Amino acid sequence: MAVNLLTNVHDTLTGFPVHSLNVWLDSTVALHWIRGSEEYKQSVGNHVCEVKENESVVWKHEPTHEIPADLGSQGSPVNEENSL
Repeated sequence: MAVNLLTNVHDTLTGFPVHSLNVWLDSTVALHWIRGSEEYKQSVGNHVCEVKENESVVWKHEPTHEIPADLGSQGSPVNEENSL
C-alpha cells in the first residue's frame, strides 16, 4: 500500500530534511474514505484504518490526466515534449 512505501522511503531518508509527507490520489472516492469518519465494510475499513494510522501523511487529489506515473498506462507518449 502507498502508506507503507511512503513510510519506508521516509525512514530511509533519516538525516535528510523531509518537511512533509504528501500522497496524491486520482480517486475522489478513496480520498473521501480517508477523510471521512464513517464505518465501512471490513475490507475498506481495514485499509482506511491502516492509512489513518500515520497522521503525518497529507492526502491530496490530483486528476488522473495530470499524474506523471500514469502516462505509460494511459497510452500517452512518454517523452520530453509531454510536459505536466
